[in-house]
Amino acid sequence: MIISDIIGGWRLKSMQWVSRTGVYKSPFGNEPQGILTYTKNHIMNVIIVASEEINDTDLPIGRYIAYAGTYKISDDHIIHEVKVATLDRLINSQEKRYYSLTPNDQLILSSDWWHTDDETEWRANAIVWEKNYI
Repeated sequence: MIISDIIGGWRLKSMQWVSRTGVYKSPFGNEPQGILTYTKNHIMNVIIVASEEINDTDLPIGRYIAYAGTYKISDDHIIHEVKVATLDRLINSQEKRYYSLTPNDQLILSSDWWHTDDETEWRANAIVWEKNYI
């Protein structure tokens, strides 16, 4: 991927957690809202807000998540270098996201496997973004 492929704004299409057993969960509901932005100066920011049917108590992180910082592109992944975030554990972290671009202007970002806080399950993120031309 070259940087010009991702520059601009992206609108959230879907977000799912995938378990190693193949179970999918939409942690932010069926119609979450979100914006992801990459600039040519390697600045990025993202915000995801849960669907209306999701209550604060349904999510351990609340109804929204947001972070911003810089990014680096590698052969098969993007590193988000988080500077500010709604979750303390994300601040100063490097969030690795594998990427693929589809012919219909979708950016698919997925994470490495991670362990849930209660250590009962391994999960990965699968997030689909649509190019936002607004």
